[in-house]
Amino acid sequence: MPIALYRIDDRLIHGQVVVGWGQPLNIGFIVLVDDNVACCDWEQDLYRMGVPPEMQIIFADVTSAIRDHASYASDPRRGLLVVPDITTMQRLIDGGPSIR
Repeated sequence: MPIALYRIDDRLIHGQVVVGWGQPLNIGFIVLVDDNVACCDWEQDLYRMGVPPEMQIIFADVTSAIRDHASYASDPRRGLLVVPDITTMQRLIDGGPSIR
């Protein structure tokens, strides 16, 4: 199943993402793409606290998100991919994934 939503949001994961988008879209996983968060266990732990146990959260830097995009898009669950800013989304798009 394709990723149901690509979102640019500098707050990354918060109530609107989880409750406002995640639950109505029946999201099974969230891919958080941010180079800084991807290498910081402490920040990852903070974001995990905002995600219910039935939703998996995947932390990725831009390079790994480009590499793994096909596996996200082919996951049988619905996914949501969130980036912090337009520059990060542009880097992801320029890297090759087909994002509509």
